[in-house]
Amino acid sequence: MSPAPWRALKTVAVSGPGPADNAAANGGDRKAQKRSEAQARQKRADARKPFLALQVKLDAEMKTLSDERKAVEAWLASPEAYAEDVREPMKAALERQREIQWQLARAETAWLKLQEQIDELPA
Repeated sequence: MSPAPWRALKTVAVSGPGPADNAAANGGDRKAQKRSEAQARQKRADARKPFLALQVKLDAEMKTLSDERKAVEAWLASPEAYAEDVREPMKAALERQREIQWQLARAETAWLKLQEQIDELPA
């Protein structure tokens, strides 16, 4: 009886170089490539950190100003703001409202410019 034909094919397939051999040969290159890619990602992340920190600071400033503006506008909308004996506090509140609006506009402009700079950084 002759050996089964599939045994010869199996022997040839097992004895020849296969993907496992290529993976072992390229294992060192793959690790070096992954390390290089990780270092490049870290470098890009480090370049973005100062911009993102400033963006967080601007976000907090805008929230604070927005909350203060809401409080001033709520007081200005109340009937107490228009009583005869509170004319000076009303003037001060109107002046503060204008200041807040300018500060908020400047912070929003700075935030938008910063976002443009972040978008221009390599991904």
